Amino acid sequence: MIAPPQTGSPDAPNVTAVHRILSQLLATLPCSPISARQLETVAAHCLGLLRADRPIGGGLDAVERIAGRWAAGGVSHDIAQHLVHAIFRAHVAEVEGGLGRAETQRLVEVVHAVTGAVSAGFAEFAAYHGEHAASVEVARALLVEHGSLTRVRHRHGVALSAEFLVLAVLDRCDGLGPITPVELHQRIGRRFAGQVVPAVIGRHGGTVLVPDTDILDEIATAVRDSTLSVVSLVAAGPAIALAAQQAHELLEVVQTVYGAPGLYPFAEFALEHQLTRPGPGRDRLADLIAPVARDDDLLTTLRTHLRASLRRRTTSRLLYVHPNTVDHRLRRIAELTGLDITDSATIWHLHAALIVHDFLHPDESVPGWRPARTTPRRRSAPVSTRWP
Repeated sequence: MIAPPQTGSPDAPNVTAVHRILSQLLATLPCSPISARQLETVAAHCLGLLRADRPIGGGLDAVERIAGRWAAGGVSHDIAQHLVHAIFRAHVAEVEGGLGRAETQRLVEVVHAVTGAVSAGFAEFAAYHGEHAASVEVARALLVEHGSLTRVRHRHGVALSAEFLVLAVLDRCDGLGPITPVELHQRIGRRFAGQVVPAVIGRHGGTVLVPDTDILDEIATAVRDSTLSVVSLVAAGPAIALAAQQAHELLEVVQTVYGAPGLYPFAEFALEHQLTRPGPGRDRLADLIAPVARDDDLLTTLRTHLRASLRRRTTSRLLYVHPNTVDHRLRRIAELTGLDITDSATIWHLHAALIVHDFLHPDESVPGWRPARTTPRRRSAPVSTRWP
């Protein structure tokens, strides 16, 4: 079932017509990476541009961006243009009495503009795909073959930085978010025009090697309010492959434990990475929290108390319970674990145990929660662990 566009949207002048047209189109589409949401957006923009009070240039960027995603998903240019024309044909069929002269002229202009935007989206992806072939070869040489920078430079005839900002990227929104992994690589490529930005990237994510280690803030801005999760760290030479492996390990951890998109500098989350590696330390922490985990109220209280920076009144407000109830639960947690939960010196044992528990039991984790950090993130330099 396709949810109709919001009636307050300027791009949806006739919600009923858009919804009906979409239903007709989707009923005839073969299995493809074209999503209902993308088709809905394109249809709404197409019909919105037919209004005489709107500039034809408005909304074309969104159409071009979606067309580029269709190209990346393997949709042919002919099918994309067929869909656009089908939207306009269905609209004309909806108009009682046919179109007048001015309306027909407007329709011709809009069709020309929209089909041009679709072609531009496909052309941009084609250009990126040609450049991306070289970036994949270089990335594989560094990540898979563990090649030295000098050997890779000579073999592929490219200039390479001495060290890279390694990005492990994941998108769980299936290419429907504000920016896809491929589009993130494209943006970085435009930032370093003329240089190879090695990457093995696809619809759901991958690895990008950025040739400048001082653009962490720009990466953070690019992924802000997106559906992408990105782990970053700095590595050089033969250590690049190991760094990428550990970045993806941490990416799995933060997605399992926290579940929220965003930028995760390795140095800030190295604790989570180390705690979740197999070994006696992880087993000890899992045993520590096991008695607490058997009681949903206690586990929720512990998680919330960490999120509230150990402030009992904040914890009670977030849980909608009396502060005395919070105190009782905290005493019970202390009895079960043998740790004083009011002591900031020992609370990290419980924090660590909770991380291990959520990693080992992802079905019990709470997406989006994060404990308050005791040390603020410094912005004077990129926060990334460096591999020598």
